[in-house]
Amino acid sequence: MLLVPAQNMMRREKALWWQARHNEIRARRVQETGMWLVSADVTGERDESRIGLGPTCVIDPVGQVVAQVSTGTTGMATIEIDPP
Repeated sequence: MLLVPAQNMMRREKALWWQARHNEIRARRVQETGMWLVSADVTGERDESRIGLGPTCVIDPVGQVVAQVSTGTTGMATIEIDPP
């Protein structure tokens, strides 16, 4: 399992540009490794210019998001994984 603790607090314009791309990049890593990925990311505003939109999520070994906290909100993504 790949554990990805992230702190993607970015300038607002950059955060909006990256918003849909985080999971695309993470899906590539799981497809390369065949491992599950669990990501915990920051959400909120630091000041007027910096924002964190997440996403906190779980991605399966084929690259599908199987649990995710809604972008821009706080919460926890959980899933039960059966051992092989």
